[in-house]
Amino acid sequence: MNFKDILKRIKTNDLVLPDFQRGFVWEQDRMKRLYASILAKIPVGSILSLESQDDKFNCKQIGARPRSRILKKTKKKVDYLIDGQQRFTSLLAGFSTYYFENFFNAEKDIASNDLLCLYFVKFPAKDNENSEDIFGVRNLSFKERFFSSSEINAVIDSKYVFEISENVEKKQKAFEITNKKIFEDIYKYCTSPNPDETGANFYRFPLQFINGHEGLIAEFRASIMDQIANHHKGKKKDIAKNMWTNALSAYFTECLSEIGLEEIKVENSDKARAIDIYSNLNQGGVKLSILDLIIATVGTKDDKNFYEQLLDSLNTNFEFDKKVLSSEMQTLIQNQVSYNPFDIANVITSKGEMKKMFTSVFLDVLALLTHKNKGKKFSAKAIKGEKTDKYFTPLVTKETEILKISAEDVMKNYKSTCIAIARALFFFQTRSGIREFDAINYKAQLTVIAYFFADESLFKNKKMHDLFEYWYWISIFAWMYPSNQKIDILSSIEKFESYIASSSPVSEFAYLKEFRSDVLNKKFYSDKETLTMCRAAETEKYPSKSMTDYICQYYLSRGFGYKSFFVDKKNNKSDNDDINVFYEGKLEIHHINPLGSDPKKKISQTTKELRTKADNPFNSPLNMLLITQYDNKLILDMDYSKYSNDENVRGILPNLDCVIGTTTLKEFLDKRYEGLYSKLKTTLDGLEMSLKNGIK
Repeated sequence: MNFKDILKRIKTNDLVLPDFQRGFVWEQDRMKRLYASILAKIPVGSILSLESQDDKFNCKQIGARPRSRILKKTKKKVDYLIDGQQRFTSLLAGFSTYYFENFFNAEKDIASNDLLCLYFVKFPAKDNENSEDIFGVRNLSFKERFFSSSEINAVIDSKYVFEISENVEKKQKAFEITNKKIFEDIYKYCTSPNPDETGANFYRFPLQFINGHEGLIAEFRASIMDQIANHHKGKKKDIAKNMWTNALSAYFTECLSEIGLEEIKVENSDKARAIDIYSNLNQGGVKLSILDLIIATVGTKDDKNFYEQLLDSLNTNFEFDKKVLSSEMQTLIQNQVSYNPFDIANVITSKGEMKKMFTSVFLDVLALLTHKNKGKKFSAKAIKGEKTDKYFTPLVTKETEILKISAEDVMKNYKSTCIAIARALFFFQTRSGIREFDAINYKAQLTVIAYFFADESLFKNKKMHDLFEYWYWISIFAWMYPSNQKIDILSSIEKFESYIASSSPVSEFAYLKEFRSDVLNKKFYSDKETLTMCRAAETEKYPSKSMTDYICQYYLSRGFGYKSFFVDKKNNKSDNDDINVFYEGKLEIHHINPLGSDPKKKISQTTKELRTKADNPFNSPLNMLLITQYDNKLILDMDYSKYSNDENVRGILPNLDCVIGTTTLKEFLDKRYEGLYSKLKTTLDGLEMSLKNGIK
C-alpha cells in the first residue's frame, strides 16, 4: 500500500473506522516498533476492510476516542476498517501531521496523547563518536542495505512539541502547523546536539516530515536534513552532502511508497466471513466480535452509545422472591431480596468490558428472545409442510443469523435479555452453588434458563426452579452432554416447553429420568470406582477436573451446616461464618485429607507434592472442599494432627460427609462417596416429587 493513497482515502472519508467500543491501545514503544519495521522495509501484516455504504454503522474520525468525532452519513460507498485500527492510527501519527491538523485545540477528543508526539530518526551528533551510525551521516555516505527493525528502532525517539518549543502553551501537545515560529523551534531542536536517554548527543529528523511536500513542512524538511549534513561535512564538498541527503530522503520516501501492508476487502453481504478472516489473521491485539458490529449498527439508530447502555443494564440491582428457593437457602440468605447477580458472577473484566464468553451468551439469548417476541415458536427440527417463518431453531444463534438482527430489534430486546440472564444467574447462584459465570460448565444451560425466565411468571414459579435444578444435577453427574453440547442443550427448549404446557407428567420429563440412573454411576466418569480412584493405576481412567467443581458446587448449594473452620479474630468475627454463594470473601479449593505418607509434614508441603499427580487418590474430587481463604492460609502452616483434631473442623466436616483422622484414605473416599450419593438421591427424589404433576 502507498502511504499517500492511505492518507487520501482517510482525509476524504473513503476509509472509515466504525465506532466500536474498542479503543486505541498501542503505546509509544509499540508504535515505534511499527515505524522501525516500515523504515526497514519489513512487511507489517494485513488489514481487513468491509465494503458498504457509510450509513450502515456509526463511524468516527480515525484517532478519535470512542463516541467522539462521529462522521456525518452521506450514503456513499466506503471501506470500513475492520482490522488494522491500531496500525492505521499509529501510521498517521508517525508519518503525517494529520492529528495536529485535526485535533488542534481539541485534544480532549484524541484517543491517546501518544498520537500527538513528534517522532524522530536520530543521527549521531558531531561530538558523538561512539553511537552506531547506521545511516552513514559521519562519512556522508548512505548505502541502502537490509536493515533489521531492531537497528532502526534503536534510533527512533519522541518528544511532545511543548518540550521543544516555547511558542506553545505548557503541556499543549497539538500545535498549529501554520505557525512558523514553532517550526523554527523544531528546526533548532533537530539540528542542535541534544542527548537521548543514554546521555549521548544526537541530531534528529521528524518522521512526520518525510511525507511533507507542502507548506512549512516542505520548507523545513530539506533544511533540517541539509543542516545535519553540514555538521559532518568538514572538508568534504557540497556534492557529497547533497548525495547523502538525496539518497537518504529517497530511501525514506520509498519506504512509505511501498508499505508492506496488504488490504483484504470483504463485501457487506459477508460480515461473518470478515470476522472469520480477522480471527485467523490476527490472533493478538484487541479482538473484533459480532457485538462490535451490532454496537456500530445500533449506533445509527440511537445517539447514546449502545455498549454503555448495555453495561448500565448489567450494573443494576434486581429484586428476587425467596419463595422460589429451598428452605435451607431461604434461611441462609435471610433478608437478601435485592442484589446484582452480575457482580457475583464477575462478568465484567478489570478493563470494564464484558467477558468474551458472556458476550456470546448475551447474543444467544438476544437471538432466541428476538424470534420468540416476534411470535415464532421454537422447533429443534425442521417442520415439514409448514412455513419456516413460523418457527425458529437453535441455528438462530449462529454468527451469520445474529448479524441479521436489526438495530430496532436489538434496542427493543436487549434490556429484557439482561433481566432474563440476571434471573438465570440467580438460579445458578442459589440452586446450583455456582458463584461466578466462568464456573458454569455448560454455558448453553444458562442460555436455556434465561430463555424461559424472560417470562416473569415462570421465574416466580418455584417448580420451574425445581425443574432446572433437577436437570442441572442430572446433566453434570450423569454426563448428559458428552458432545455437540450447545445444539443438544438448546434443543431441550422444545422438550421443556412441552412439559410446561402439560398438566401431567409427559415423556419429556421421563427423558430426564432415563439419565438419572447414571447419576454418580456413569462408568469411567462419576461412578464410585472412578471417583475414589481405587483402580486408577490399573485402568488409567482418572476423574475429570470438572468433577471437583461439581461436588464443591453441590455442597455449597445445600447449606448442610457449612461454616468457616476458624474464627477470624483479626476482623473481630465472633462466630463462624455461614458459607454459601453470598459469602463475601474468597473461597478456595482445599485437599481435605492431605496426610499422604508423612503425617509430620505441614499440609502445604504434602499438598504441593500431590497436586500434580493425576493417579494419586489424594487428588480425588471426593477429597476436595471449598473453604475460606482465611481458613486455607491458617491450614497451610498447621500441622496435620492439629488440623485434623481441631474441635471446629471436626464439628463441620461430618455435615459435608467428611470424616478425617480416624480412617484410611480409601475408607474416607468411600464414605464421602456414599454420603454424597445419599444426599444427592434425597435432593433428586424431592425434586421429582415436586414435579410429578407438572409445574402448574
